[in-house]
Amino acid sequence: MRRVLYWAPFALTVAIGACTSPGAPPALRSTSEMTRCTGGPSISDEIQMAACTNIIQTEHEPDDRLAAAYRNRSRLLSRLSAYDAAIADSDRAVALTADAENYLERATAYFGRAGESRAAADYEHAIEDYDEALKRDPDRANVLFLRGWAYSGKGDYDRAIIDFMRAIDLDPNLSGMAGGELERSREAQARIAGGQKPGDQRAWCAGQALPGEGFTEDLQIEGCTTLIESRKENIADLAQDYFNRASAHDFTGDHERAIADYKMALGGYELSGTSVPAAIAVSYLRLGMIYYLKADYDAALAYLDQAAIANPEAVLPITYRGYLHHDNGQFDLAIADFDRVIELQPDSAEALLHRSMAFNGKRDYERALVDCNEAIRLSQTSEATEGHNSCGNAHFGQGNFKQAIDDYDLALKLWPEYPEALYGRGAAKIRIGDRIGGQADIDTARNLKADVEMGELKLNIVP
Repeated sequence: MRRVLYWAPFALTVAIGACTSPGAPPALRSTSEMTRCTGGPSISDEIQMAACTNIIQTEHEPDDRLAAAYRNRSRLLSRLSAYDAAIADSDRAVALTADAENYLERATAYFGRAGESRAAADYEHAIEDYDEALKRDPDRANVLFLRGWAYSGKGDYDRAIIDFMRAIDLDPNLSGMAGGELERSREAQARIAGGQKPGDQRAWCAGQALPGEGFTEDLQIEGCTTLIESRKENIADLAQDYFNRASAHDFTGDHERAIADYKMALGGYELSGTSVPAAIAVSYLRLGMIYYLKADYDAALAYLDQAAIANPEAVLPITYRGYLHHDNGQFDLAIADFDRVIELQPDSAEALLHRSMAFNGKRDYERALVDCNEAIRLSQTSEATEGHNSCGNAHFGQGNFKQAIDDYDLALKLWPEYPEALYGRGAAKIRIGDRIGGQADIDTARNLKADVEMGELKLNIVP
């Protein structure tokens, strides 16, 4: 079973520290020791742990310094999922200094342990400590958000909703995270009002477990397995059970189990000669996408073709089939697929970008430039970055190396470690006589992506 995840970035400092061994002489037990105990991006877990332990074991430390060491070690232990030890350390921190930060740290440990065990008592302890932290600092939006999450975890959705709303009012930057949890709590309220009880296996299989019951995908797999093994499902319900379980496996990255279940979802209909319902036909798409990611292009193409037949107006099957044709060097087929996507979605920057790449592949540089410039116009995100690179490739193919360098510069401004743009710029620099600068770009590109040269050679991007 996958562990229930919890998120407490405000309570957890994810940095880690560098310090002396427990036997270090007193001269080294200095302010820098506390810096290492506090942690940082360049400080390892082991060094942070040792630094905090050194401070704790030192005699005659001031209470505030000792409490900070216990708190920092508790934070690290929580991050490492050693919740019992974290709670013990934060108990000592609270006993030394009963401030908001120490209560908050102990709440983090209780909340983390509750996420694994679903123990109501741990949620209660976490809520009690969030209460204490809020008594000392009532308007801390992040603490209200975390307390709301704890209420949701124990199934008290009314109080969770109040806390999430208050957190968002105090800090609109939390509207994404807290807003998502707020909606989950409201949906749970509605499902309970509609008669859903805890432990409802069919609701679990449908991905509608209550937030307080655990991690949705784990429960989805459990619920679907229970229904499948009951041998009481008709063909339609059984196919939906397999599809839902496949979706959960797909989400968690267990692609082999996902493949098996998607095929089972389709199998009953295919064997009986019955048409596959739209809700189950999505299995063709997901199988095609998984096989594409596994580079099994024959299987991917077969399933993507089926997906396109099942839903001719769907964009994703045609898009992935276009990717596949491009990767196989079948540029005319790729262009035909992206033509269809653009027909369905005229403002698709992604489709324009990939059609530009396909035009580059067949050395039709004028059309490539039209598409990459339109993709850049429509998008300010990744399509714009790759669009500048595609434009650079088109200008390179035309022999306009200075213009190509300008295009690659624009791509690298958006993504400084873009291997293909670095390689292209390097090749273009060498073409205009800047061998030192060009080779530096190419070397950097190779360090970032070992096989970058292979892909660039297929596009005739050579120094």
